[in-house]
Amino acid sequence: MTTAAIFTATGTQGSSVVNGLVQRFGKNLSLRLLTRNPTAPRTTAAFSKYEGKADIDLVKADITDPDSIKAALKGVKVVFANSNSYDDMEKEVPQLEAVIDIAKAEGVELFVWSTLPSCAQISNGRFKEVTHFENKAKIQAYLEKSGLKWASVSLGFFAENVVNYQLAKPTEDGKGVEISFAVLKPETDVAWTWVARDLGPAVAHLFQAHIDNKNPELFGKIWPVASYQGSFKKLGDIIAARTGKQVTYNTPAQSYSAEMTEMSEFYNAHGLYADATLPPPELKDAGAPFSTLEQFVDEAVLPSLKL
Repeated sequence: MTTAAIFTATGTQGSSVVNGLVQRFGKNLSLRLLTRNPTAPRTTAAFSKYEGKADIDLVKADITDPDSIKAALKGVKVVFANSNSYDDMEKEVPQLEAVIDIAKAEGVELFVWSTLPSCAQISNGRFKEVTHFENKAKIQAYLEKSGLKWASVSLGFFAENVVNYQLAKPTEDGKGVEISFAVLKPETDVAWTWVARDLGPAVAHLFQAHIDNKNPELFGKIWPVASYQGSFKKLGDIIAARTGKQVTYNTPAQSYSAEMTEMSEFYNAHGLYADATLPPPELKDAGAPFSTLEQFVDEAVLPSLKL
């Protein structure tokens, strides 16, 4: 049986990938879930729902400890890797380059990396301080030169942020809904990803294609795993249509950090995956379902508003 390793298994991306793999493979793929604290009650509870449905092993591993990564990747053939840039931005790139080196040395056959484009490159140097984008792009470049078989997934604006950070909430008088997000204009289109719904099935399809030795065209490419070009105005229009409430927009001139301000300025100037066909037909036609903005509003946003 093929063994897969999932980095950041308890995070937004990792948990989506785990769910997608369980749904696709069941017990036909051994899942090694890498986490810093595999015995934490929150961690064990999160994966208890798969008991009896999948072959899951929670493994202690930390990118700050190369020996733990080496041990965790022994016998692994397929990997999904992601990193939290905000753990340590200065060390993220060398840490993930080391992970790639270890994966190659341990005989990993497919490395799927969650990447982002370089804002500096796209903007010809105008926006060069969006560090979490730049770090992911540098790691991507290293992966491409590593000699590993790879495919990368590049996500859009996390739809979950609308709910998790209460970007849309009822007005104080209860008569309307206000959508608040700094710098990013309400009408600016960027690619959106409902991570919980969209990412897991896409990665599962990439794993399946490798295991079955099919669809070679899927590999050696970066796939924009996003469902549509969305905007806060489009979000607001759907909320208004569903609720009959007036939707207003609050767009502060500065975000909570210079990096986030520059990221939104980049979006206003260049969008995100503006020239890509979303969702990617190669993944959608292969059975990887992608959500719609209407589904996200109906199933996540409206319940959170409690109107």
